[in-house]
Amino acid sequence: DYTNQSRYGEMLGASGRKYPGKVVNAIWATGLTQALADSYDAVWDSIDGDSVLAKETGKTGQQIRSFIEANILEDGIDAYFSGKIRGNFGMHQSTLVHLAIVRQTGPTKKWFDGLMNNNASTNAMLGLNFALYNLINNDGMPSEASPGYNFLWVEKISSYGDLLSRGGIDVFAMPRMKRLYDCVLDQINAREFTPDTGDTQSVFGGMTGTNPQTFETAYRHYKDPRYLAFLSRMNATGG
Repeated sequence: DYTNQSRYGEMLGASGRKYPGKVVNAIWATGLTQALADSYDAVWDSIDGDSVLAKETGKTGQQIRSFIEANILEDGIDAYFSGKIRGNFGMHQSTLVHLAIVRQTGPTKKWFDGLMNNNASTNAMLGLNFALYNLINNDGMPSEASPGYNFLWVEKISSYGDLLSRGGIDVFAMPRMKRLYDCVLDQINAREFTPDTGDTQSVFGGMTGTNPQTFETAYRHYKDPRYLAFLSRMNATGG
C-alpha cells in the first residue's frame, strides 16, 4: 500500500495529501504490474519443472502459481478498481486487460465491457466509446498539452485495443480510432519534427510517435500507406 508504506507516501501524508499506489505510485504501478503479469505468463509453462525454484521456495508448482495469481494478478485487479493503479488514459486500462488475460478466470466480459462502455464520473475511467468523443478532439488529438503525453494515449489504447479486438471486441471499427494515428503524423513538421510543447523532446527537436508496435497495429487494421511509410523510416516493415 504505497500511500502508507512508502517514504514518499508518508511524507505526503504528513502534509495532509494522499498519493496512492501499490508497490510504486499509482502511475508507475501501471507499467510495473503489467510487466509482472506478462513475465509470469512467459514462464508459466516452466514452473512445474523448475526444481531449483521448488527447493528455494519450498512450494510445489501449483502452490507457486496460486501464490502469484492471488498476490500479483488478483491483487493487481483489485488495485485497478480501488484506484491504486491509475495512470494517464490508456495506461491502467492496458494493465487490466493484461491482468485479465493472464489470469484467465473472473468476470472478464464485464470488465472489458466497462472498458468500452463505462460512463464514469471521472475521465480516467470512461469507456472508450465515451472517451473518443469526450476526451479526444475531432482531429484525433488527446486532451493533454504535450504531444509526448498525447502519444502515450495512442500507444496504450492501440495496445489494449488490439488485444480486445482479438477477443471479438472490434475497437478499430470505431470511426474515431483511426484519427488517433493520423494525428501523430499530421503534427510532423518538415518531415522531421514534432512541436516541442509541454515537456515533449528537447530544445534540439525530435519526432514523437516512432513506436513500431503502435503503427504495425495501425497498419494491420487500416492498411493506410502513410503508416507503412512511417514504419519504413523506422526500418519496421519486416515480418
